[in-house]
Amino acid sequence: PKSRKAVLRYSVAENADKLSLMMVCLETGRPHQIRVQLSNLGYPILGDKKYGGGEDSGYSNTLSLWSHILEFKHPVKNEIVRITSEPPDYYPWNLFSQSLDKKIYESLLIEKQEK
Repeated sequence: PKSRKAVLRYSVAENADKLSLMMVCLETGRPHQIRVQLSNLGYPILGDKKYGGGEDSGYSNTLSLWSHILEFKHPVKNEIVRITSEPPDYYPWNLFSQSLDKKIYESLLIEKQEK
């Protein structure tokens, strides 16, 4: 099968307890895109046994992915839909409470809109 372009932007916001809090902004939406690309960059997602983040961690049996802002164009109304959520109040998210600043996420979205 022909491969399709998969683009994301990321930055490391903080490191704690051998973990990194990553800010990720998807340009494309391919299956497992975040999991594959971050693993290839040396940042497998905690709890992701398929892509290298589950072995020997001992921390989590679930995939440690959380979205602060999800934004997309509604397929019928043709309007932008924006959904926000606060970080979970448990491990590993509570390690990074000082770095979960909305300005970081906003800057990623603004940068995307300017392209």
